[in-house]
Order: sequence, then C-alpha cells, then structure tokens
Amino acid sequence: MAIRFSHQAVFLFVLACLAGLMMVAGGRAPALAAECGDDVGGTRVACSCGDIVVSDTTLRPDDPVSLVRCDHDGLVLRAPRGAESIALDLSGLSIVGSGQGSGIRIVEGGEQGAIIIGGVPGRPAEIAGFRNGVRATGSRPLAEIRDLTIKGSSRDGLVLRGAPARLARVTSDSNGGDGLRIGGRQRMLEDVEASGNRRYGVRGNVRGAIRPPAHGSAVNPQDKP
Repeated sequence: MAIRFSHQAVFLFVLACLAGLMMVAGGRAPALAAECGDDVGGTRVACSCGDIVVSDTTLRPDDPVSLVRCDHDGLVLRAPRGAESIALDLSGLSIVGSGQGSGIRIVEGGEQGAIIIGGVPGRPAEIAGFRNGVRATGSRPLAEIRDLTIKGSSRDGLVLRGAPARLARVTSDSNGGDGLRIGGRQRMLEDVEASGNRRYGVRGNVRGAIRPPAHGSAVNPQDKP
C-alpha cells in the first residue's frame, strides 16, 4: 500500500532537514536580524550579532554583540531615510567574529555618512576575526572612523568606497588581505597603522590624503605621491 504525504508535511520535512544541515555546518542557524539601538521607536534595544543599528547608539558592556563570538556579521548600520548621519560608539568594547561576514557593515550612512567611534585615544575598541573588519560601500556610507583596532580578518581589515572620509587613530593588523582597501579620492588618514597584513597595509588612491603618523603607514607603492 502506497503512503502519501501532504505537500505541507513534505515542506516541513525539508525545512527541518535544512535547519539540521545549518546547525551541523555552522554550529547553529543564524538568528533573523532585528533592529537595535538607543532609539528604536522611543526605546533602547540591546544589540546582538547581526542586528541592524537604526539610530545613534552607544554600546554597553551588557549588549550581547560584545559578549559572544558572532557567526556572521557583527552589526549592520542603516541610517533612517532622510537622516543626516548615524553614529555608533563602541565604548572601547570588542566585537569578535568567526571568520565570516563583517564586524561592522554600513549599508546606509545618511546624507553626510556614518560616524564610528571606537573608544578614546589610547583606549580603542577592537574588531577581530571577521571576513572583513569594516565594510562601507555606496555613495556616502562613511564620514569618519576613529580610535579603532581591526585585526585577524580572513580578508581585508577595512573596505571603503564612496565619498571622502576621515580615518584617525585606526590600526589594522594581521589581516589575510589588505589592512585598508580604499576606493575613491580625498581620504584623510591621521595616525593610521597597518602592519603584518598578507598584502598591502593601505591600498588605494589616497594621493595627497596621508598625514604621516608617528609610527608610519604602510602604503601601496603605486599610490605614493
């Protein structure tokens, strides 16, 4: 006697199999991204791995994203429509990955670009162990990054394309590709260090935009003035 299964039963069985495969391959299935930040509809919502930051936000030590190793992205920045900018203050905390995704991925920085504050001079935040430490692409994704250490990325430490941006007191070391891969023009690099990377320290068109730091910057030779 033939046994027949409903379409719904087959669909549920396939979903269960896929979930099991994801848990075997990646340790656990990634949670759906949620919005987080200091003002999500008037309420502060703690940020977890993969969440979308939608307002100016200062991380706290009890935010889950700073307490666990992220399976994929750390945080995604998306400024509200019509916003001038969006600012993320990491408060000197660490965001650690598992070799995938980006520690911080900027998909919309607002009209003036996003601002990422790692910490304070001498006490930077750290982004470690992702595919790319920081990835910002688009017409105006980023205005400024300061006081941030990026290390141990399987690809590049920082990938930046789009309008001009300022990088101050940024260190990008021991990454599998470039320390900083920068597209576009008029980049202002202040006290930037990049050493121990598999390829270039700083790669891209940064002609006339480097103010040599005390410890020097490793720059793609073809980009030197």
